[in-house]
Amino acid sequence: MTAWEYGYIYVVHTVGPAPAICLAIDGSGLRVLDGCHSLLRAANLVGAAGWIVSDRGEKAPCTSSINELISPIEGVGMGDSMMCYFMRRPK
Repeated sequence: MTAWEYGYIYVVHTVGPAPAICLAIDGSGLRVLDGCHSLLRAANLVGAAGWIVSDRGEKAPCTSSINELISPIEGVGMGDSMMCYFMRRPK
């Protein structure tokens, strides 16, 4: 039986000139995926580390903790809403 590690990709739609910001959360914590503005780019980045990303996302409101993380990024302003995508990889 295969043991799995789980995480999420958040594609945060922003209020500001930046189109979107991508975040990944896994066992090592929450991090910004630099230079990433779409699910396809995010999936390629985490896929290189062995992650399998689901193709069905769920829309969610942007939380205050996400806004605190992304607001210092130039051109972001704040998050409006986000799409959450499940990811997993073998341990």
